[in-house]
Amino acid sequence: MMKRSILAVVATTAAVVSFSCKQEKQPEPVLVSSEVQVTLGTPSSKGFGNSTAEEFEKTVQNIVMYVYKAGDETCAYMHEFTDFELTKRKAVFQIPGMTSNTTYDFFAIANCKVSHIGNAPTRATLLAAAEGREVPGQGTSPYFGTLSDYNGGFEDVTTKSLRAYEGQNGFIMSGKASVTSPAAGQNIPTKVKVDLRRTVAKVMIEVKVTEEFKNKYDAASKLQFKNAALTNLIKNTPLVPRASEPSLGSGDKRDRVLEQNPYAVTEYEHYKNQFFIYENGLDVAPAAILQPELVLDALFDFDGDLSTSGDQSNIKYTIKLAGDATDPTNTGDSKFGLFKRNGSYLINVSVNGLTENEVVAEIQVMDWETLKTQDISIGEKN
Repeated sequence: MMKRSILAVVATTAAVVSFSCKQEKQPEPVLVSSEVQVTLGTPSSKGFGNSTAEEFEKTVQNIVMYVYKAGDETCAYMHEFTDFELTKRKAVFQIPGMTSNTTYDFFAIANCKVSHIGNAPTRATLLAAAEGREVPGQGTSPYFGTLSDYNGGFEDVTTKSLRAYEGQNGFIMSGKASVTSPAAGQNIPTKVKVDLRRTVAKVMIEVKVTEEFKNKYDAASKLQFKNAALTNLIKNTPLVPRASEPSLGSGDKRDRVLEQNPYAVTEYEHYKNQFFIYENGLDVAPAAILQPELVLDALFDFDGDLSTSGDQSNIKYTIKLAGDATDPTNTGDSKFGLFKRNGSYLINVSVNGLTENEVVAEIQVMDWETLKTQDISIGEKN
């Protein structure tokens, strides 16, 4: 799985001091300190078309951890990692007043300027923070940037992180873990592991013109892909993972928000695109209006001479993206169109003709998280 891990070790100490002149008593030990040791994992690296992250997709510039006692709104502690701690992949800090046998929630956020949240935000403030959502009272400025900050040309998004919002580079990552402190008198460490997941999903697209297509039309004809777009996308996402499905209104959706010129591996035959999008649900698919679609614009030239336009036709292919669907051919699948944060999705498009009257999709599970592969065949086969 392509995610960073935070391993926190909470070491506790107890003090036992109490007696009277008549009878010595053994009171409940009092937990007086808590030491947290944090370790960052280092995943391996691969490229386009698989689930392992590139090095630039794993870069961590800063990490902030917020701690809350379960059920409390007040932030019990905040720790921002120093450069030394990031370099060593370890951090040690204490949580004042930590009580025994008590559940605490640990939230970790990476590559994010937290001044919009504050050093001790209430739990509600932290959970309400969202990428792409405007800061109350600050005009149209988004909290932590927008989806567009992650996206650009194919050769850029596949070789570097484009997000550089307010001096914070790299992919925003976040995670949460809940642990219970040791029982009174137990001077033992408590291990806390927080898995950091990127707030975006990666969508990779590979388009190939098949032999069926070439045999169907004049040998000199050419099909040139001019533009790729993802539509019906969510325009904001919570900074930290949510526990329930989002309540999404029309203001959360943006049409044709992401576009990219196809990268020609082989002109007229093989093209690639890559996008980063926000998740649109958790364990069930969102409403149909929020299910992403891929729109491919192409130019068909019958005689293969692109300098003459009399024999040219503009072709548009619209493809419903299956996402996490178990059966990508079934739009009624309970998870059809579902995209999750930190997920990776590969859409293989085989172009057999100029029409959309035959679309066959096949998905296989392999992950940034689990890689989901959707194979699509467009146009009638001979």
